[in-house]
Amino acid sequence: MNYNFEAFTGAGSKIDERITVTKIGSFGILSGFTKKRLKSILPKYVELFYDSEKRAVALHFSDEKQHSRSFAVVNTGGGGSVSARSFFKTYDIDPVAVSGKYEVQEIEDPQLGKLFVIQLS
Repeated sequence: MNYNFEAFTGAGSKIDERITVTKIGSFGILSGFTKKRLKSILPKYVELFYDSEKRAVALHFSDEKQHSRSFAVVNTGGGGSVSARSFFKTYDIDPVAVSGKYEVQEIEDPQLGKLFVIQLS
């Protein structure tokens, strides 16, 4: 019997495409999300938007600082992290209560372009 084996080269890599919310008030951009949704290029900045009625957060990535409201994305080696304590405080969101991994919906906004949306629990 002949086999056509392929070497698995993804040991230690993260393939999860979700965005995380940490207990300390950061957003985690997993390397799987970066690879598949951002075409392996982690942008330098992100703007955050909040829909309080739907408890939804939208992330708009950019390589240039668009506004003073833009947050820096820290490269963590394939993925990224966004320290957003002020965002959570402004909207009275307890990061401990909503911490976890979230599925991402991709939408096209007429003014902003591509947004990545997560629905907080």
